[in-house]
Amino acid sequence: MMRFYSLLLLCCSAYCGSISGQTTQDLIGLSRQAIIDNYGRPESYLESSQKTILIYPQGRIILKKGAVVSSSGHFGMASTGISEPKVKSTNPEVQDKAPAPTNTGHKTSDTSAKIPSAFRWSLLLADAKKRSGASSLPILVLFTGPDWCPPCIQLEKEVLDEKKFKEYVRQNFIPLKVALYRQSPQSAASKAQYDEMRDEYKINGVPNFVIISNEGELLRRPDIFKQYKGAKNREDHVIAAIMAAGASGWNVYLKIGFGVVALIAVIMFVRK
Repeated sequence: MMRFYSLLLLCCSAYCGSISGQTTQDLIGLSRQAIIDNYGRPESYLESSQKTILIYPQGRIILKKGAVVSSSGHFGMASTGISEPKVKSTNPEVQDKAPAPTNTGHKTSDTSAKIPSAFRWSLLLADAKKRSGASSLPILVLFTGPDWCPPCIQLEKEVLDEKKFKEYVRQNFIPLKVALYRQSPQSAASKAQYDEMRDEYKINGVPNFVIISNEGELLRRPDIFKQYKGAKNREDHVIAAIMAAGASGWNVYLKIGFGVVALIAVIMFVRK
């Protein structure tokens, strides 16, 4: 009897989603994990052998064989409480036509007012660049294998879901998750993005972080496997690695500066 009611609810929900006129086509094809990464865990869900319905306050998302086939409700900016753009289409042509960022990446005096009010992973580079342009924040890229790589799964549990990590990243970066799925369905565009960015930034394994500019220029490579003094747990180590990568650039400039000053001093001494 319970199985009958579950199937009945699934059919009713699918029918209501199809006639609501509010279907969000941009979500179609995304995996269940991708939806959870972007909107959080659902309030509840219904599941049968063929369908899964994720129930959120703002609507419902229907999946078949692990991939979104339809949705109803409002999954845009207003309904989720997120000030950044909603998930974009995985179609490469749509990504190519995304508006070019107007900000050059230099922080202005009112940058703090533009910092995202809530933590959210971008899943597409075009979306991350748009958010980066609006906030003047660099992009923190995570390369990961969420459903097959044990260290990635451990990182997700011990670091990525933790409050301190989210708050630090929210204030300093636009987070972009570039994932390769092996146990879950993945769109061709998402897989192509992973392959292209892996090759461009020379990623040899996952999990791995890089920091890039709004224009895609590689800025830093945080070493998350290094042990940092004073770090009490895995979350502290990852945050310390990202902070150290940000500071390392200044260290290089300082060393160059001191070297130039020393060279000038030597030349002046020899001339005397």
